[in-house]
Amino acid sequence: MMARIRFTAEQIDWLRQEFPCRRVPALTSAFNRHFGLSLSEGQIRCALKNHRVLSGRRGRLDAAARAVWTPPRVAVLRMLRQKYSTRECAETINARYGLNLTPSAIKGACARFGIPAATDGRFKPGSEAYKMRRTPNRSNAGSFRPGNRPHNTHPIGAYRLARKDGWLIRVQDSGTPYRARFDWRPVRHLVYEEHYGPVPDGHIVLLLDGDQDNCLDPDNLIAVTRAVMARLNQAGFSDLPQDRDIRRAVVAEAIYRQAAHARGRAAGLRYAERRALITPVARP
Repeated sequence: MMARIRFTAEQIDWLRQEFPCRRVPALTSAFNRHFGLSLSEGQIRCALKNHRVLSGRRGRLDAAARAVWTPPRVAVLRMLRQKYSTRECAETINARYGLNLTPSAIKGACARFGIPAATDGRFKPGSEAYKMRRTPNRSNAGSFRPGNRPHNTHPIGAYRLARKDGWLIRVQDSGTPYRARFDWRPVRHLVYEEHYGPVPDGHIVLLLDGDQDNCLDPDNLIAVTRAVMARLNQAGFSDLPQDRDIRRAVVAEAIYRQAAHARGRAAGLRYAERRALITPVARP
């Protein structure tokens, strides 16, 4: 195992003085000649890192880069960058020196040699915003005026068929799309209220035969609670024959079983005991 090298203060000071103007290979050779040692490049690199010796150079400038960016060309780039963009600088330098540099190469050279741009891209105090210098766009002026309605607006009294609620009728016009859903009411609700009075709270109006087109027949309407509707769904009410008498009997049995379930819960019966009272209604 190689013994650990301890660098003296004199040696560290020499590295700090010579590293800014020498690369590591040249620095290693000069260090060994000056102090009569035989250290490797790796040991010099570790010494530079451990003692935080910095070169002050930005980026890695290889032989090809040194051939391209000679001091006169760097001076020209520094002068051009104060007035032109990286693309314009690349075009000017390529035309002047016969090179093929890209705007990215110009940007990298500016960062390497510490060449700032003419502007930093930030607004200065008192500057005018870009949108204030533009001509206002008046193409849509007057297109949407107060009271303007789309061409497909449904008038009050119009009908439409919804997938979930069946036939709906528009009863009011709120004038805002956020409340448009309150402008429509199911037709079967209006027919039920006309013949039987208001729909009780917590009830829904059910079509006995399941045909949405028969919503105007009051004999085809019945109000049930959502709990009863759950029992009907468990019994496969939608798959029953479209005979009103059969379906009315099934609804009556579901109402009876739901009432028995509610009484069993009030009496403190267990779940299995209540379950026996609400078995699915048998299909005819």
